[in-house]
Amino acid sequence: QVLNVNRSGYYAWSSNPDSARALDNAVLLVEIKQFFAASGKIYGSPRIYRDCKAAGLACSENRVARLMHQAKVHAVRGYRRARYKAGKPATAAPNRLRNFLQMIKRSKANALALLKLLIFPFSRTFVFL
Repeated sequence: QVLNVNRSGYYAWSSNPDSARALDNAVLLVEIKQFFAASGKIYGSPRIYRDCKAAGLACSENRVARLMHQAKVHAVRGYRRARYKAGKPATAAPNRLRNFLQMIKRSKANALALLKLLIFPFSRTFVFL
C-alpha cells in the first residue's frame, strides 16, 4: 500500500523480477566483458559493437555503450599519440604596419619614394596597395 501497487502486480513481479530484456542484457554484458578483456582493455563501444556483430549477437551500438557505462567498463584513452599540441603558448605575429609607419616617420623622402612604388597604374584607374 505504501508504493501504491496492486497486490497481484507485486506478486507477479516478485515471481519473475527479471524481464526478457534484462536477461538478454546480462548475457550480452558477459560477452562485452570478454571482448573487452580480449582487446587488452582498450576498445570502446564502437569496436566492441563490431565484435558483437561479428559474433552474431543482436544489439545496437547505443545498447553496448549503455551496458558498458552501467558496468563501468571504460576504454583506455591516450594509448595513441595526441593529435594536437596542448600547452604551447600562442605567439603573436610581428606588427609590420607599425614598423612601416615608424619608417615613414623617420624619413619622409624615403617614404615618398616608397609610396610612388606602391601606387601604380592599372588600366585607366590607379590601384593603391
